[in-house]
Amino acid sequence: EKTSNPSLTMRQSNDGGVTFGADHTITAPAGKSRAIWRQLGSGRDKVFEISSQTACLQAWAAAYVDVTTASSL
Repeated sequence: EKTSNPSLTMRQSNDGGVTFGADHTITAPAGKSRAIWRQLGSGRDKVFEISSQTACLQAWAAAYVDVTTASSL
């Protein structure tokens, strides 16, 4: 059975997964095959938890992480 508008829920933690913020649910528009979260901020100990209650096929193609290291003086 095909689900027309699958939804995903994401929570993020800024302390390595000790505590999590509010749920952010995104629903893929009808006819689209992907959902995108943007502007998630930055941090040293970010952890993302993604879940779905929708019965559908899922494939994770990529995740992008932009890492900048600071040099010590």
